[in-house]
Amino acid sequence: MKRILFIPAQGFAHVTRTLRLAEAFKTDYDIQIILSQDFSFLADKLQIKFRLFDIGKIDYQQIIKGNFDSLSDEVKVAKEVALYEQAILDFQPDVIVTSAAVNATIAIKKHGITHVSITDSCNVEELKYGGNFNSEQIEMIKTEMMRSYNSVAEGFGVATANGLMDLMTGDFNVMPDLPYVFPLRERLPNFEFIGPLTWQDSNGALDARIRIDRSKPLIYVSMGSSGKTEDMETLARILQKSSYQAIMTTGGTADLEKLKQFERPGFYIEKFIAGDQIIRASDKTIVVCHAGLGTVYQAFENNTYGMITIPAHMQHDLISKRLTALGMARELRGESINTLIEVCDDIISKPQAEGYAHVREQIAFYQGPQNGKAAIEKYLVSVPSSLSS
Repeated sequence: MKRILFIPAQGFAHVTRTLRLAEAFKTDYDIQIILSQDFSFLADKLQIKFRLFDIGKIDYQQIIKGNFDSLSDEVKVAKEVALYEQAILDFQPDVIVTSAAVNATIAIKKHGITHVSITDSCNVEELKYGGNFNSEQIEMIKTEMMRSYNSVAEGFGVATANGLMDLMTGDFNVMPDLPYVFPLRERLPNFEFIGPLTWQDSNGALDARIRIDRSKPLIYVSMGSSGKTEDMETLARILQKSSYQAIMTTGGTADLEKLKQFERPGFYIEKFIAGDQIIRASDKTIVVCHAGLGTVYQAFENNTYGMITIPAHMQHDLISKRLTALGMARELRGESINTLIEVCDDIISKPQAEGYAHVREQIAFYQGPQNGKAAIEKYLVSVPSSLSS
């Protein structure tokens, strides 16, 4: 039985989408995923074999503040590469699938293993053509990341990288996106749209204390693991004074007990509740989020009525800009967050944006896990040193 090693960056979105793809392979292949202790319970849910590594979670709150030290610490990079190399030597994979696990690519290249990357199409478009990200910030990240990466690569006897595209992509790349939402301006070889890889939870109904009237609008606030924690308190204060049904999940990034003081009848705040269950609880749910792709696609898949974005970092800015251009989201920043209720009123009072119909059509076709497995297997047939050997 052929072996596939899955290596995600240790953030919730990267871990969950990698697990969803891995799940499609677990019957026909010997698979293993590398995780930190924080995410091992997710692999247990899917009965996927995992290996625990002492790799810290991505600190999105520092990245939001413009601190990229965690990406440019040469000692940390070298330590991670050594861990990844040991995992490769122990498991002897035929193929490695990554999701933004930049440092793993050094070990992958050293051992000449076929590399498949789960890569966001919006990042591919931006890194290839540019024009949307803050150029100074991008140059700073590029300089810091490339310096440490290339220094460690040389130490491991691996060719250095020429740019961020080299760090973020593999021999073959599956994009967990819909082409209507995030198209590429041209078809690129070895890049394939497969559709969303969102986390699904089938553990039944919402908690008994949460009572939602399906016939009334619902506001669902989810800032994932990478939204601004200070925005969550602002939103909680606003929702406490509103008459809307509302649910807020903190994702473990904000102080849950501090936020719970803003609860009232019909407004619930929890660390985690399955988002798909929340969105489906009302016929008119408005999702308020940071514009993270996992939350955005979960909203689409569960037929959200509308969306409000409060972007936290560069990629969120890019995603939010695209969704607003399609008329599928309204963006709030800074003081404009205080207009949340008025914006929700406006969304509810109008027919659903036309773009949602296009999204529903594509979601029916782009089933991420199944399409991803098929696309990867098709590619690997043409690679003599991988699964076809």
